[in-house]
Amino acid sequence: WPSSEGAFLLRLTLLDKATGRVIEGVENLLSDPCSGGALVPGMDYRNLDEAPVELQLDHPDDVRSADASGEHVVVVSNHGKRAALLVHLRLFEQGSGKEILPVWWDQDYFNLLPGEERRVSWEGPIGAVVATGFNVGGGSTPSLPPEDAVRV
Repeated sequence: WPSSEGAFLLRLTLLDKATGRVIEGVENLLSDPCSGGALVPGMDYRNLDEAPVELQLDHPDDVRSADASGEHVVVVSNHGKRAALLVHLRLFEQGSGKEILPVWWDQDYFNLLPGEERRVSWEGPIGAVVATGFNVGGGSTPSLPPEDAVRV
């Protein structure tokens, strides 16, 4: 991925030359507009690999909240060989396994290329964080957080 036909992920970033930090970035999932085999012209996503990409979730030791309603951070890492597409984090209560809604993540529905990591924060209750997405962990929606969910 990408192949010469079908879809590919395009990422453009503007970097600060002095610090190397990203000033602005944009991502697009593009497809071949001339593909005659697509169901809808310009939307040929058949080559997207749905095989699950396993992501690692970590709660950094340098982030501590004074109470249960402070800011919390989780680091999402892709150590695999394929891009993780449309990564979406979900938060579950530790005891009951019920999903906590609403949660306003500072980043949502993002893509992670191989070797990348992203720090995602939210304010509010603590719980078990689970990553889902187009090809994340099989793309299934858990009814209860798995045992390996990061608990913050």
